[in-house]
Amino acid sequence: MLARGIERNEVIKSSDVVIERRPKGEVGADGATRDRAVGMQARRQLRAGQALRTADLAKPDLVQRDQSVTLIYETPGLYLTIRGKAQDSGTEGDVVNVLNLQSKRTVSGVVTGRGQVSVAVATPRLPAAEPSSSIGSNETETAAPIAVAAGNNSQVAPTE
Repeated sequence: MLARGIERNEVIKSSDVVIERRPKGEVGADGATRDRAVGMQARRQLRAGQALRTADLAKPDLVQRDQSVTLIYETPGLYLTIRGKAQDSGTEGDVVNVLNLQSKRTVSGVVTGRGQVSVAVATPRLPAAEPSSSIGSNETETAAPIAVAAGNNSQVAPTE
């Protein structure tokens, strides 16, 4: 049960939840445990004395829209950070758009922590190599067309 009213998107603290015995019909089948509720975010406004349900809870947003965030780019041997402004809200693992405040470009990144977004540069892919034909395969190979010059029928000895 809730000890006090909780606003939408507010994170539930340990002091906000009290344990009371209630009939199962009042709570329903999806009642949330104290351990499950603490640290979660309310999806909607909840009133004091109300039983908590798992449907009322969501993972907390670690990045809020218009919040100043740290953009992180990391590769082996290189760790770069820069300030940015979040264009979207998101929880851990969500992809959000962030405005790079220096270049004024918008980049996409993954929320990795409170106020932190990791970006990755797309690595170019090499074209896939065609599989080489194995000996004894039943596939027939086609030869590439050859251009022949017309008008000169003299034969030339090959040079080595």
